[in-house]
Amino acid sequence: MPPMQTGKVEFPEDWRPTFEMCRNGTRLVIGGLSVFDGLPRPTRRISEALRAKGLPTGSMDIRNDTDDPDSENVLEVTGQNMFLEHLAALQKDSLLWLAPPCKSWGFLPRSVSGRSKSKPHGVNTAWVYQGNEQANFVERALLAATCEGWSLLQYLSRSTKDNRIQDSYVGSCNCPEGIWIILEQPTGSMLFHEPGVKAALTQIRARAVTVHLGCFDAPSLKPLTLYGTAPWLEELESISKKRKVSGYAEGLSPLCTYDQDGRATGGASVTDSEAYPEQFCDSRQVH
Repeated sequence: MPPMQTGKVEFPEDWRPTFEMCRNGTRLVIGGLSVFDGLPRPTRRISEALRAKGLPTGSMDIRNDTDDPDSENVLEVTGQNMFLEHLAALQKDSLLWLAPPCKSWGFLPRSVSGRSKSKPHGVNTAWVYQGNEQANFVERALLAATCEGWSLLQYLSRSTKDNRIQDSYVGSCNCPEGIWIILEQPTGSMLFHEPGVKAALTQIRARAVTVHLGCFDAPSLKPLTLYGTAPWLEELESISKKRKVSGYAEGLSPLCTYDQDGRATGGASVTDSEAYPEQFCDSRQVH
């Protein structure tokens, strides 16, 4: 499906000075940025899959890894500045992949998190609060990556004397310079119902598809929902559907079991299904 034009999308105001400073004079490349990318592991992360395709790709998370001096927490100011620095170096047709931890957003811990469609922010605990902070970052990242103001910010920084130009252009075009985005969560995640994230996805006119990781050699079927603007989203969904119909994922371990009262308990395959399988991360699939 061809990408749809966005509506009015405004760049987060408090991120604008940093982004503008980083953008000014930066050599732009077609590349990628994977946020909530996870720790290095035997199977590929999205960042490594994109690098395998020859795309320069940044990797960020919510951890400050002691063995990696360039790792910063994206929920902290320093990490967000690094995120904007990465983002400012990307040109049109690059990719931002967002895969925030689903621990407090998924269906399995819902009785503990207290999240629901009518109460997406859940109960008042530190664990749930961190999930809400992640949602706040995701909302802003979606808008920043899709905003047409990228090329415009540099122009306006040289045209500050003409208020009419600023008033008529900032945040009001149809995204000629934004990059493709993907927001990934297990199907049923309450993150898509968080008001800020939901509004941002609507503003950028993101499309939703379902992909089963079991069709890419995961130990459970594990359906994912991908919201995004990338033009190849439906193709990825089609690959998953064809493999599922062909019986590729038959006999896989259930992700959870249900008791007689309908309460879900995670199965043995939950932990093994947290990472993307190698086949899903194959650069031919994700870009």
